Formats: sequence, C-alpha cells, structure tokens
Amino acid sequence: GRIFVAEKAGRIRVVQNGSVLGAPLLDISSRVNSMFDRGLLGMTLHPNFPSTPYLYVAYTYEPPEASGYSQEGSRTARISRFTVSGNSAKPSSELVLVGAGGTFDTIGSPDMHDTRPWSCEADDRTPYPDCMPADGMAHTIGMVAFGPDGALYAANGDGVVDFSGSMRAQTYESLAGKILRIDPGTGNGYTNNPFFDGDVTSNRAKVFVYGMRNPFRFDFHPETGKLFVADVGNNKWEEITIAEPGDNLGWPCYEGPEQTGISPTCGGLYTGKEHRRPTYAYPHADGRGAAIGGAFYTGDNFPARYRNAFFYGDFNASTIDVLTFADDGTPVSTPFATNAVAPVRMATGPDGALYVLFIADGTLRRIRYTGGGGDDGAPSVALAAPLPAGTPPIVTIDTPADGAAIAIGATVVLAGSAVEEDGTPVPDAQLRWEGLLRHKEHIHYDYLRATGPTAELVYEDHGDETWLEVCLIAEGSGGEGRACIELFPSADIPSETGAEATDTVGESAGAVAAAEPEVPAGSSENADDATPVDTSEASGIQQGIRREVWSNIGGDAIADLTSLAAYPSSPDMVEILTALEVSGPLADDYGERLSGYLVPPRSGIYTFWIAADDQGELWLSVDDAPERARLIATAPRWTGQRQWDKYPEQQSVPIRLTAGERYYVEVLHKEAGQKDNVAVAWEGPGLERQVITERYLAPE
Repeated sequence: GRIFVAEKAGRIRVVQNGSVLGAPLLDISSRVNSMFDRGLLGMTLHPNFPSTPYLYVAYTYEPPEASGYSQEGSRTARISRFTVSGNSAKPSSELVLVGAGGTFDTIGSPDMHDTRPWSCEADDRTPYPDCMPADGMAHTIGMVAFGPDGALYAANGDGVVDFSGSMRAQTYESLAGKILRIDPGTGNGYTNNPFFDGDVTSNRAKVFVYGMRNPFRFDFHPETGKLFVADVGNNKWEEITIAEPGDNLGWPCYEGPEQTGISPTCGGLYTGKEHRRPTYAYPHADGRGAAIGGAFYTGDNFPARYRNAFFYGDFNASTIDVLTFADDGTPVSTPFATNAVAPVRMATGPDGALYVLFIADGTLRRIRYTGGGGDDGAPSVALAAPLPAGTPPIVTIDTPADGAAIAIGATVVLAGSAVEEDGTPVPDAQLRWEGLLRHKEHIHYDYLRATGPTAELVYEDHGDETWLEVCLIAEGSGGEGRACIELFPSADIPSETGAEATDTVGESAGAVAAAEPEVPAGSSENADDATPVDTSEASGIQQGIRREVWSNIGGDAIADLTSLAAYPSSPDMVEILTALEVSGPLADDYGERLSGYLVPPRSGIYTFWIAADDQGELWLSVDDAPERARLIATAPRWTGQRQWDKYPEQQSVPIRLTAGERYYVEVLHKEAGQKDNVAVAWEGPGLERQVITERYLAPE
C-alpha cells in the first residue's frame, strides 16, 4: 500500500494510507545537482521488492569538489542502487551502477554549461568509460525501469541544449543520447546487447538504442514487450517511437520526419543509411512541444478501449493524450485531459487508476473512471469491470435546493439521505459527497470530498462564469445511486480562489502550483489549483524597471556580458524603463541588464516568455532576494520583436505567484549586430499574454 515518490531535489518520499510520511525514505540532495531540468529524475524498485530490497535511481551528480563552482556548470549523471529497510534507505548503501567515471576531473567546465571542454570526453573527443555527460541544464538523465526481460533500462539525453555537442548521440562509444540496458546487479552490459564488443564493462556494451535528444520517459508494451520511447524534440517535432535493439532514432541529424542538416557527419543518414523513423510524430503547434512519454494502461477501471493504450503528456501544452493503433497499424492519438499542467511521470496503480505526477505544483494525482460521460468521446457506461446487479438506492438531497444562489464566502450546509429499493435506509458510512467547480469550459475536480449524511463547504469565488455541482452518492446493495444539484454565486466578486489541492505529495524544485487536469466528465479524481488570498494590496501603480547598459562588447552570448570586469558594478548607462521591453535598432555590440521587482496583481499560476536578439535570459527569484533567482526562460538565439514561440526554451514552466508579493526579476540581454530587441511577457489570472508594464514593476 505504499507509493514511493522521487523529488527532483534528491529526496524520496513515502506515501502510506494517503499520507506523506514525515521523514524521507532517502535523502541524497547533497549529491544531486537539481539546477533547471537536472535532478533526481528516475526511480524504480526491484521487481521482487521488498524481498529483494533494492531501490534504483537516476540523477545528475554533484561531486563534492564542485563546491564553490557554479551549479550551472557542466556535470555528469549516475544510475545507482540503494538498499531499503522498512521506510528508510541509507545514503551509504549506494552502489553506483553506471557513471562512476563521472568525477570532478571528467565534468568538463565546472563553471559553464554547454561549452567545451565537454564532459566525459578527452581533448581529442574520445569518450571516457562509464561516464554519462550532462553539460547542459537539460537533456540529462531520465527514466530508469525494469524491462520484461529482467534487465534494467535507463534513458540519458544528449547532455547539451544546443547542437554543438549533440553528435555524440550518434556514436556507440558515448553514453549520451542513449537508452541503456544493463545488469541490475553490476551495471555491466549484456553479451546479447546489440553493440557488445567482448567487454561487458565498455560503454558500447551497455547501449540498447541510440540517436536521441531527450528520451525522458519510456515504457514497455504489456503484451509484446516492445519499447515505446518518447523523445522530446527541439524546434519542430515531438516523437514517440517503437524501438528495436540497436535502433538509431536519428538525432541530431533528424528531428521527427525532417532532416536538420546540422553537420556533414549526417551525410550517411541523408544518403540512404537507415534509421528508425518515429512511430508517431506531431509538430510544435497549439502550444505543444515536449512529449512526456507516459505509461500503458493495464488496469481494469477504465473502459475497455483504454486497455493497453499508451498514455502520454505534453509538458508545454498541459495535456494528456492516448495513443492507440487502428486495425491497419496506423497510430491514432486522441485527447484525454487538458489543464494537466507540467506532467512528468505516469503509471497504472494496482487499484486500476492512472497516477500522474505533476512537477509544477508537486502533486501526485489519481485519475479513475467513475462512470458517466457523454457523446463527445469521453468514457461512458462501458466499464472494464461489471456493474453490480440490482437496483441502486434512491438518493435525496434535502438542502440546499437545486439552483440555489449562494453568497461568496458563505458556508453551505449540505444534508441528504438514501434508501434501498425496499425502503431500508443506507448506512451513513456508505454516503459520500463529491463536488466540482465549473469555470467556463473548465472543470475543477475534488472541490468537495466528504462522507456521511451531512457536509459543509465554503463557496469561494473563482471568477466569472462559475458554478458548483454537488452530488450525494450512496453505495447500496444494488450499486451506487446519486443525486446532484447545482449552486450559483449570488454576486460577481473578482477573485481567483478555489479549493485547496488534495492528494499532494512531495515537492518539486522550480515553479510550483498548477491548475488541475481537466478530464472528460465522469472520469477523474483531481485537485483544484489555488488557495484563498487577499488581493487588496496588489493594486496600485509601481515604478518601472532599472536598465543598465554596457557598451562596446564583442560576441553575441550572455557570457560575453557577464565575464566583463565592469559587470555588474560599472554600467555605461542607467535608466528606468516603463516596461520589460527594449526595442531597436539602438546600437551594436552592447549588453544590458534589466532588474527590479515584479508585483503580481492576483495570486495564481503565471507563465513567462522572453524574446531577444541576439540572446536573452530571464531570471526570477522565489521571493525578493536576488541571490535566490533562477533561470526560467531563455532566448538561445535571435528572435524577432515579441516573437515568443520561436524556441521552446523561451517559455517558462507554470509558476505560482502571490498577489502583492515582491519577486526579484532580472533580464540579461546581449546584442551583436543588426536588429536588437528584448521583451518579457507574462500570462496569468485575469491577464492574457502581454508585455509586463510598469504597473507591476518596481526598480527597487
């Protein structure tokens, strides 16, 4: 009955009987580099757990010698095994299976990411043995899982954010851009692996599939055992591929079905050498742009058409889709959930529910089928489990009346009862209340959960076009009966509040909080997205943002600015701007910093974008402390003015902000030549995407 949940920062929590245990099962946060997309990103248990008490993890390694260097510098990754006893695992029990060669001496540049010298490589580009590159702050280690053959499989990205080092995904000798197949006891490769060279300890002996950018998640088909890999794309395509042993998935020479044309080395693939094309690929459109490979549904709770279907998410679009196959083998992807903000892991539970982990708000959500639905493709009456025979009980809600108008902030007392067909009362313990909040076209589940004949809820405002649907459900001898009512607000009071989230486990580094997954009616159990807050101090005009400029700087990278002796103390010009935007053409060869404080008008979830020419970075603190700022979005190369969607890195993850609080914000911009511009936009409660103006900015 336990659920093990890995936190990106390096801790593993235990959820038992619906509650998170106080002490973590394992804390290796001192060994984990969790900057940006790095961290403890993979975890699995031995198939015979707890008889074989082993826990396997995959994480970006922070060597002790790196203390004092930038956390953003190049690093390496590890796959390790720990021994579990009860609800505890000692860090000292670590056995490094892969990555022991990733020491401080082999990490490349400890202060700089995505730059030469590359991690895990000698000066002549020869890969070091047993070393997993993680030069960039993304595309690092990912999934670790047991295959149906008992081998341990692990995914590792190409380790860089730009193309310059990604060709190592095409060589068997490097562990970058690969899925490995290793012995869970030793970390060695297998003699029947596709590139075995006579030495089970060699890098190539461990390689199972290669040529990937960021194979963050994968799963095995429950019947065929085939490996389904979701590879996160670059600028154009997302890929899901059924991979065979030894397959080359084409990166960085191919992205989706298209050639990238980035290197003469790709010539062989372009002129006839075979590589495995994606089984299903979709373009970056409608906000989609980061496929999070999910899980095959193997439970009995969902309708039959979902059995053995592949559920996957898109991190950027906040969606969960289902991939199935037509009779002729054609892949068919259908929507399953929207408003599923930042999904990073999913699995079928022993109860037949689908469990999804969301990093934005650090929650584990359970999605289960409860009947209902309509004619829109949503789950309907076709249940995977048989319905009980007999007549369900008759349920009555006595108060409040259906359609009642309720004052915002008022406590609503609910009362009802149920009887069997023969008039026998249904016991109080078999009555439960469920409520959901409808907000325009969205549905917020788990607004109310209670048991017994009575319950209370506070009708909190959630903006315009909202109402509540409350149901009393009775479990009788002939099945479940229910009665439902709708409640409406008696006045429109602008706010953005809702019920507190439930089923919450763990914490996530980076942005926190998100709206709940929106799943077809009658088919999910989820949580709401915000908590009550007083926004009365969030109004009023602020004062703008501070701009500092350094002139006559060569190069087109942020590093050319930040490496100056005059930076940050001696700018050539200082002024106050009325918005987080500078538009040119103004000059060539300069760098600038825009800094100050962001004051959000309402509490809730915000998303940020940056556009810049030639390069830009957006940093945001968790509070008003500049030293706690973290990189949330980048324009890696030039964009047009307010061109928000040229690169996926331009958009931040969803971030929860509190109304009236001050958050330190900083924009770094480097201009080389031709057009120059930089701008930052946000979107949040009551705000469509727009450039951030002085109303929400303060220079000090």
